[in-house]
Amino acid sequence: MRCCAHSLNLVANDGLKDLHNSIFAIRNVFRYVRSSPTRLQRFKDFVQKEKIDCKAPVCLDILTRWYSTYLMLEHALKFQKVFDRMEDDDDGYNAYFWDDTQWLRPLMMYDWNNANVFVQFLKVFYTITLRFFGSLYVTCNSYFHDFAHVHTMLQASAVHHDPIIGEMAKNMKLKWNVFRSSLSPRMSEALICTQNWLSPTKFNFNDHDFDQYEEFDNIASDVYGESTITEDVMK
Repeated sequence: MRCCAHSLNLVANDGLKDLHNSIFAIRNVFRYVRSSPTRLQRFKDFVQKEKIDCKAPVCLDILTRWYSTYLMLEHALKFQKVFDRMEDDDDGYNAYFWDDTQWLRPLMMYDWNNANVFVQFLKVFYTITLRFFGSLYVTCNSYFHDFAHVHTMLQASAVHHDPIIGEMAKNMKLKWNVFRSSLSPRMSEALICTQNWLSPTKFNFNDHDFDQYEEFDNIASDVYGESTITEDVMK
């Protein structure tokens, strides 16, 4: 089922493009906090003043891994009040982000709105991906229900009253439909019928079973271009 996680990965990465500027701004703020012990300590002082109960460290994302970006955005939302307070009371923060020579800017309200929207979307993908990789026996049933949930979410969000959510859902849905369209009825039938044949377990077939085996193998051969019948089955 790694192909399922791969499909989710591509769809999630496609959604990241819509909020690239806001993600870039949040990433820069985290880099500022982590750039020196003094700035990090000042950040911790503001956390205490705002009475935010979160002991997790300020974490940067890995650009090529969408789930790390999700964790960074989720983490940033917990400290929104802290960053707002820093903009009001931290002269070093303002001097750093209002410097025209660095092409940087402080966080705006629309950055937080975008981050909140994207965290809502990515949480679904993140939870399903953890389920795929956290189990040694991901079945077609769980795959179907999880993907049906994603499809329903994208369908509903595409007509959302919030233009940010609606536009992002439409773009993600286009990518999603590419993978759904590749599962034609014949392909689905072949995948369902052959899932047990790929198991190393050896079965004892009678003549009737083997006739059915050959019939399904013809379908698989048309789809994959090769037979699924091995020498072990023929013995």
